[in-house]
Amino acid sequence: MPTSLPPIATRPLEAHDVDLLAGWLQGGVGLRIPPVSAAWRRVLGDPRILCRIALGPSGAPIGFYRLDLAPDQSAELTLVVAPSQRRKGVGMALLQAAFSEARRRDRRRLVAMVAQENRPAREFFLAAGFESTQEQAGGFAHLERILHTGDAVPPLEITP
Repeated sequence: MPTSLPPIATRPLEAHDVDLLAGWLQGGVGLRIPPVSAAWRRVLGDPRILCRIALGPSGAPIGFYRLDLAPDQSAELTLVVAPSQRRKGVGMALLQAAFSEARRRDRRRLVAMVAQENRPAREFFLAAGFESTQEQAGGFAHLERILHTGDAVPPLEITP
């Protein structure tokens, strides 16, 4: 794994990105929303759900993150890396971007629901400082990371 994170820029998810994202989500990881559905229209139109496409140096999409902002100052996180970009530090760079965005929006914690069978994703989040809450729902492990508690702001550094 690279020691420095690759440069990425993000932009809001747009309707034309949904088919690309659906291809990345094949295999049952992440959001389980069919590509063309009322749920995607809701995701794209809800101001409490922030969806960002990550762009590599060439401007091509290389990943995605979603922050579903809850009233309790938490956010549920979904993070997906394009298959061709996995194990290159893109996930960590995306996670850093999601941390920064969540902090800008005064979120105190991030929650990730990860399929129990998705061991690489669970290990990724645990290495990034998420902790298992021992809760499970529908085959998903519940992981969370505290971003800040009032005045105490843990560092954003994550271990690649």
